Amino acid sequence: MYHCKTCVPPIEVKADGQDHKLTGHPYYSTVSVTVVDDRTIQEMDKKDGKTVIPSKTTVAPDGNTATFEFTDASATNADPVNGNGESARVDKGPAGSHALSGSWRTTKMRSISDNGLLFTYKVDGQTMTMTTPTGQS
Repeated sequence: MYHCKTCVPPIEVKADGQDHKLTGHPYYSTVSVTVVDDRTIQEMDKKDGKTVIPSKTTVAPDGNTATFEFTDASATNADPVNGNGESARVDKGPAGSHALSGSWRTTKMRSISDNGLLFTYKVDGQTMTMTTPTGQS
């Protein structure tokens, strides 16, 4: 099983490489998680059958750091956002679980395309909104 408790909304799907339907997410409608090997997973987020966010995460041999890479093409009106970075282990998963199991914190973005760096915030009375050049809000 793959669980992402910090995703909005949270994700809980079998890590079997099959597409699993999600509800409540504006940018994708299915997710598949594939266990590539004992230290690597690949996630494919799709909207209406089209892959919009492929990502791969690999845990270092020491088990304390992980690297990730992604492409986010969920915005139909802009170029994809590409990036990669590192995470540090916060808490281990259960004994015998996949190396990625547990809690992680992003510690470094090695690179991200320029269109993934701009956010515009506006306050109107008691309401704050956020938009990006890629159309997310």
